[in-house]
Amino acid sequence: MSIRRNDPCPCGSGRKYKRCCREGDEARERDQRSAEAERERQNAARDEEMGVAIAKTVRAVMAKDSEEVGSLLNRFADALTTDPLLVNLRFDDGEFAAAVDRSLSRLGRAQGPKASLRLFQNAMTELGSRRVVRRLHEGLTCAMRAAGSSAPVREAVAAALVCLEPVLARRAMPASQSPTLEIIFKVQLETWMACHDARPLKLSEALGGPRSTTSFEEIGRESRAGQEPRPGRHGTDRA
Repeated sequence: MSIRRNDPCPCGSGRKYKRCCREGDEARERDQRSAEAERERQNAARDEEMGVAIAKTVRAVMAKDSEEVGSLLNRFADALTTDPLLVNLRFDDGEFAAAVDRSLSRLGRAQGPKASLRLFQNAMTELGSRRVVRRLHEGLTCAMRAAGSSAPVREAVAAALVCLEPVLARRAMPASQSPTLEIIFKVQLETWMACHDARPLKLSEALGGPRSTTSFEEIGRESRAGQEPRPGRHGTDRA
């Protein structure tokens, strides 16, 4: 209900509204409108920056610029462990541990990079559902739109989003071929192994220790048009 100028002031002072609280109320309304306009301006600016970052990645993918895409994915891998907006972007801990445990039984005699790749591929049969992929996609989108995200992080996340999109397409690319999911999986696996001294012996032997020097440059070399990456270095070999 609006208050007219000559109405009694609702504060109970007994004075007319125009001679009491009206000026302060109008000042607060102006401040609120100004703050809202500023938020809209910032949101529009972030949307524009997000569009620029995504367009940059799309151009690199379309131009088959494997070095640029690989560099952005490397930056994304680093950001997953250092950026506050991304450190919680992970598979569900319980589902992850269960999938890794079951995947270990199907590794066979594979070791090193091939074991790492097979472990990921096997785990994606459980972790790569559309529900999970959508949740990760939403998390990446929120990180891009967050006020605290820097331009380098937005560009890295844009690359991850572009490389994740084919998994959600109508003719979906298998989750096991997504470089974005592979990076998230490997970062989470490395963290999990480093934090669990009692990790399974088979996992330690197969992967060669609690940490790896994974480079994701080769992952990005074939991350275009849903194409499966060719054999690469540091655990990105496709079996």
